[in-house]
Amino acid sequence: GTNNGSASQKESLKTVNLVVDDVPYVVGIREFTFNEEPRYLVTINGGEEHTFVQDPSVGRLRAIDDMSSSIPDALEQEISRQLSAI
Repeated sequence: GTNNGSASQKESLKTVNLVVDDVPYVVGIREFTFNEEPRYLVTINGGEEHTFVQDPSVGRLRAIDDMSSSIPDALEQEISRQLSAI
């Protein structure tokens, strides 16, 4: 095959299938570091990327981007659980 240098990026993308409230979701997760703090770029069903970061005030990871309000609470909590298990 051809190696164009993007293989390592592909390897860092993790795909998780979730079912929350009987709705199936395909969640893509990509970890990165910001100010030496782990953060996660999360896509839901191939949509917008959301940024998840550990929030000490709620004791779990949560989405902090402008579009995060569009994520159902139950789904956000399940994604948080998945990220904590990585």
